[in-house]
Amino acid sequence: MLPSNPLNSPERALSSLSNTYLNILAEPDRAILQSAAAHATIQPLLGSAVGLSLGLLAATRVHSVRITTLQSLRQHANIMVMHSSSLGRRLGSMELWHGLPTTNRVPFLSRLWVANTHWTDAVTYLGFGINGLGLGYLSGSQSGKLTAQHTMIRDPEAWKRIEMAFSKLKVRALRHELQLKPHRGVDESDVRNSQDKLRAQALGLERACCSEGGLCVPNEYLAGKESSSVWLETLALAGMCCIAVVNTSVIFKHWGW
Repeated sequence: MLPSNPLNSPERALSSLSNTYLNILAEPDRAILQSAAAHATIQPLLGSAVGLSLGLLAATRVHSVRITTLQSLRQHANIMVMHSSSLGRRLGSMELWHGLPTTNRVPFLSRLWVANTHWTDAVTYLGFGINGLGLGYLSGSQSGKLTAQHTMIRDPEAWKRIEMAFSKLKVRALRHELQLKPHRGVDESDVRNSQDKLRAQALGLERACCSEGGLCVPNEYLAGKESSSVWLETLALAGMCCIAVVNTSVIFKHWGW
């Protein structure tokens, strides 16, 4: 039997309802949910760690290249004039030789700001670290979602049972919210707003379960991820990739690899 009077706290009520409906499922179905939740939680963390490590590694490489370039510029900062002899050129079948030296002016490099400071190091490490962290988190989040979805839809019969249980859970949550509303003076718009609010709360049931020590269920995968949010996350990932590529190409083009 379902609890007829959940606790007054919304999070505790949702946690109690989720645990009730999870107990309805069989042990293999709960194992599938636990595996999907593990993939959806661990892969973003691993992606963030890998992305941050690669970003710091790239920042270290850029820092070493910049130090080497600056030291080379300081060694040749006092060169003003460079003399060189032309080896000649071939015009048709004749080879013309020019033995006279040519003079090439070198810019006065000592006037340029070529010093390496703590601010440049901080900006380099911070920029590459943030780009790597963002790319790693978004990549891990996308891979975790795909893995969780594949884990749950691998068995069609189990997927139907899980989806049915979650549908009942959403209906029970909506009924509980409507019971908290006063019976008089409630128009249709308030009821629709309440239902929309509760659908969002049901989709965010994983956070409520985790906060109360219950089982963390990836409910947003069970309910089906909205296509708009998937497109937004994909665009964010593409934007982070573009930022990382532009930053890397500009720095490497300026300082050399």
